[in-house]
Amino acid sequence: MKKRLVCLVLMLLVLVSAVYAADFDMTIDDKPLGKYLDIYPGKNIKITYIVEAGVRLIDVDLECTNEAICAFMKDQLHLFDSTTVYESSHSDDRYVYIHDTMPAGDYDIMITVTYDNDGEQKEFTHDLAVEVKSNSLSSSLFGIATSWLSEGLTYELINKFQTPKIKRLNKEIIPRDLKGIDLASIGLTDDDIDNENYVLEEIGVKESEEFEISTSQAADIFNMVGGLIPELEKNYAKFDKPIVKKSYKKFRITNPDNNKEMILTKVMVSVFSRGGMNNLNVVEVIPKTWAEDSSDVYFVMGPKILEADPVVMWDFSNLPSGKTKDYAYVLSKDINSIESTSMALGHNASWFAKFFRFCLYGGWMIVIPIVLVLVVGTPIFVKARKHRNKKVGKFA
Repeated sequence: MKKRLVCLVLMLLVLVSAVYAADFDMTIDDKPLGKYLDIYPGKNIKITYIVEAGVRLIDVDLECTNEAICAFMKDQLHLFDSTTVYESSHSDDRYVYIHDTMPAGDYDIMITVTYDNDGEQKEFTHDLAVEVKSNSLSSSLFGIATSWLSEGLTYELINKFQTPKIKRLNKEIIPRDLKGIDLASIGLTDDDIDNENYVLEEIGVKESEEFEISTSQAADIFNMVGGLIPELEKNYAKFDKPIVKKSYKKFRITNPDNNKEMILTKVMVSVFSRGGMNNLNVVEVIPKTWAEDSSDVYFVMGPKILEADPVVMWDFSNLPSGKTKDYAYVLSKDINSIESTSMALGHNASWFAKFFRFCLYGGWMIVIPIVLVLVVGTPIFVKARKHRNKKVGKFA
């Protein structure tokens, strides 16, 4: 009886794990995820996400015992540059280059992938023990240094030795965008998109002025979203506000076989920081006049769906000085004004991080001579002053 019970439990566990893995799976270098992973700087890692029909990938996040490891890999692992829901199982490959300056050492990483399956938001988590092999003295020294550097200083090092490639999004509607929109009402299929069997023309464009979110505007947004983002609301005063600019372009898409047409609008939210920003959060409240539900919107960069109303949020770990990060979504709607509400919050680089940046980009040539003068000159000055005081005392 006991043996049967044990077998039954084991079968249930296998069945549950199989059902759980049926939605989403992940491989590294074409091998199933294990407990250990060796990483070799200067080489690529192939990361594959395998999703079943009806699954929409939302976000991937990392938690690491070393901030530099997270910073090096986190932004590269955001594969979800589209939120297409496929009709059959699908896989996405990404080759992540491991930079030569990747800090050598042993680290623990927890991978969390958030995805949606038929309106239910789920998470896939996996713990991984990673060993970054040392291929140079600088890699070893970087591993030692980053073990005690703060997050802000780590990002400054990253931006110096491995400048993040922040890709600007296309303001035009491209075939991938069209596949994210339901075009069945005008008789277009994915095959039509692949074969370019459609006519697309631009019919309007509008841009807003640059703005920074004010305290009163933020309060209105927090009231609007009704406690969906408690951490941002609670710590709002501690956040800095980057510059935001919004725009949209309208297009008419026509099916040449039946002359049916539809108006599409691509909305762009661009965030800019003069001095660099970490832990960027962009909240977008999309009006009901634009979309009744988040499923009616095609997001070019997959956000976290805070509410299907729709209220969404994108996050980004490291926006270097002078760079712009774009977010965009497409509506099957004809709009004539920018009615959506945006809020961007993040953390500016601290004064010490800025000083660290100054030193990294050549400022050390100024700082080191000053430090040497102070180190060598101060004892000489103190000794000379004591000697002078002795002389004055002798003649007094």
